[in-house]
Amino acid sequence: IDIPASRAYAEARRMGLVGGGPQRKRKDIAGSDSTIRRELVVLRAAAHHALRWQRLDANEMPSIEMPAETPRDEVWLTQTEFAVARSTATGALRDFIDVAYFTAARRASVERATRFQVDLANSRLNLSSPHESANQRRSVKRRPVVPIDPELRPTIERLMEVNKASEWLFGTPRSMYRPFKEHMTSLGLEAKSHPHILRHSRATHLLQAGVDIYSVARLLGDTVATVERVYGHHSPDYLADAIKRSGA
Repeated sequence: IDIPASRAYAEARRMGLVGGGPQRKRKDIAGSDSTIRRELVVLRAAAHHALRWQRLDANEMPSIEMPAETPRDEVWLTQTEFAVARSTATGALRDFIDVAYFTAARRASVERATRFQVDLANSRLNLSSPHESANQRRSVKRRPVVPIDPELRPTIERLMEVNKASEWLFGTPRSMYRPFKEHMTSLGLEAKSHPHILRHSRATHLLQAGVDIYSVARLLGDTVATVERVYGHHSPDYLADAIKRSGA
């Protein structure tokens, strides 16, 4: 195990080519950078344990490189960056960007969305798939029922019509990790090329526009405490309180 192997593993893990355990029960096994870091920390700890018990020599210790922590100011797209990314995307990628951004859903929820989760009459999208297992439904990564944004509705209506012969909203389940990464990299935004950034960007933009943290938490399916911790610094109310505390 060396640094090139660490990088190759991280990329394969992001794409869902490896991982998920020996039984591979999850259909979407792509891992985020935080998940990859956690796995590699365990590997490094195991190597140090083996060294301590003399099962490894010092010269046999693996060289493990962790994915870099993304700075807080780079985990979201600016309004301009999002507009460019969206307007230059085409086909299924453009549809994926629209659905993922306006619903603030995780990639797997969008990729495997079915037509039966769409309620056009009430302009709602249920992010809980009928294909989820009981364990997935109990997951802390909750999949809420979210409103269909007026700007998203034409895309949803078109997908429902075009793919009416299929149960899947996009016609068939497909991974959008590589197309999104390649698209963002082509725009010079490689540091912001993970699809999960669409969820972060939607939450950030809403808070910057003055939407209250409770409403954003409902959209994300997260707790208010989590939204305050991760995104709170973007809220005008948070900034006002910070200024008051500073006495400036």
